[in-house]
Order: sequence, then structure tokens, then C-alpha cells
Amino acid sequence: MAKSNAADTDQKLHLAGEIVETIQREGRQLIKVQLKQCTIEVDAGTLRETHLGDSITIDADMIVLTVRPTPQL
Repeated sequence: MAKSNAADTDQKLHLAGEIVETIQREGRQLIKVQLKQCTIEVDAGTLRETHLGDSITIDADMIVLTVRPTPQL
């Protein structure tokens, strides 16, 4: 697979999910979130020899910027 410049693939993700568990670990309180299905756009130039329906793995670093409740409709 060809590697692309990180600047070419930077994008904001908005991940929605449901809190399914609270955890105490090393003195920190954490929440476990079951993420809902989402889609993202990836530069096709980063993949070679792939077709619709193929499975891929996306490795990414993630920094959580904000966490907020989802408005109830």
C-alpha cells in the first residue's frame, strides 16, 4: 500500500455512541462507549488493488477534543 502525507488525510471525525459501562482504572474514572456505525472518506490514492466490498483496516491516532451529550430528538 502506498503511504500518503498525513496532511492529505487529516479530517475531523464526529463519532456518536452510547455509554455502556463505567470503569475505574489506575485512579481514573473512564466510560466505555459503544460507537454507532459511521462512514468516512479516504483518499483512493492511498489504496491499490481494492474494490467495492473489500475489507480494509484504518490505523489512526485519535485525540479526543470534546465529549458532549447528544441532543435528544
